[in-house]
Amino acid sequence: MCLQLFLQVLGKYHPDVAKQLNNLALLCQNQGKYDEVEYYYRRALEIYESKLGADDPNVAKTKNNQLVAQLSQSLHTHTSVLHTLTLTTVRM
Repeated sequence: MCLQLFLQVLGKYHPDVAKQLNNLALLCQNQGKYDEVEYYYRRALEIYESKLGADDPNVAKTKNNQLVAQLSQSLHTHTSVLHTLTLTTVRM
């Protein structure tokens, strides 16, 4: 895995590792793997904030991506509930 290579070469607190974590979060989001998404964003934020500071644009971008993922997950959950309710109503 590319992340493993970055970790071995750069160390686990390098900003480029955070970038890879951010990219993995986006990939997992597109696949609906929301538990992994949250982990990757939290880890990326931890690295960015500790190495680049809370005011760095990468922190803002990652926080924005995290919020979009949370909204997407919420929308997906609500859509699933509505779909189930619709099917239940149709079957009655």
